Amino acid sequence: MNPRHSLHYLQHPLGEIWTGITIIDDEVLLIVVAGTKASPSQTIPPYLQENHLLAGQPTWVINTHCHCDHIGGNATLREVLGAELSAHRADSAWIQNHELQFQELFGPFHSYPNLAFDPVVFHHMAGSDVALSRVLEDGDRIFLGHREFTVLHLPGHSAGSIGLHESETGLLLTGDSLQGFGTVETQVPMLVDMRAYRRTLERPQEFDIRQVIAAHPFQPLSGAILDAEGSQVLIRHSLLVLDRYFTVTTSLFHDLGQRMSLLEISHVVAYQFEMSENNVYNMITTAACLEELISAVLIQRLSGHNWEPQGEFQAL
Repeated sequence: MNPRHSLHYLQHPLGEIWTGITIIDDEVLLIVVAGTKASPSQTIPPYLQENHLLAGQPTWVINTHCHCDHIGGNATLREVLGAELSAHRADSAWIQNHELQFQELFGPFHSYPNLAFDPVVFHHMAGSDVALSRVLEDGDRIFLGHREFTVLHLPGHSAGSIGLHESETGLLLTGDSLQGFGTVETQVPMLVDMRAYRRTLERPQEFDIRQVIAAHPFQPLSGAILDAEGSQVLIRHSLLVLDRYFTVTTSLFHDLGQRMSLLEISHVVAYQFEMSENNVYNMITTAACLEELISAVLIQRLSGHNWEPQGEFQAL
């Protein structure tokens, strides 16, 4: 492949791991994932300059989803590089209004010191609000000049998570849409919709996938650039963790047969998953699992909504 159409993978620091940023150098310079607010000063433009990748071509930033470690560089990349900004329609509100995202995603935990996400840290990572130039839908084509990608809607981790598939090479850029056992920091995957996530895990089977590039190292794999075999390992373990959530929660209601709060249920799940301690990611995923049990008419919600810790559930 012509080096002018090359692919670059940058690791922007994120605690014990990193957020992976993929750059494709073509007639259009494509940046997939904007990283945190610090990425424009620490990671992306410095790399572009050092590797002579800025040749006056248009620049396009695609957010694979809405979370703060993936969108924080948006405003500065638009300002510094004149970048167009895109994401799936279903995540556009949270990308363009970070306070809305914080309140809806982490607001339910603000009364729980051990679970609360610091709003200062969140907004420091998320950067400034900025409008999207274009919203994306499943099946949209991304033309870069010599390379072409198709947008795949892969919800579950967020409502608007997407992947970018290049049919010519079999490459799939997945962002956080395939989560395995989660990262070493989250300890479990963070899922807001388990039914959608199960469909997402089936979606790659429809395509010729020879390489997957994820935005983090998802367990049990230590890297984020995977060959065909590695991508299948990631999908299998993603399915395994789904099934285990359902097994643990269903058994809990069967054995106890009493009303329980999400906080209580998630503590049991955390213990069964051998987590060091319960966290918001497990609580959000547990809540998504409970919603599926409600849809299956196995339990009922007695109070609360989404992932409010004190929301109560009972077996039918």
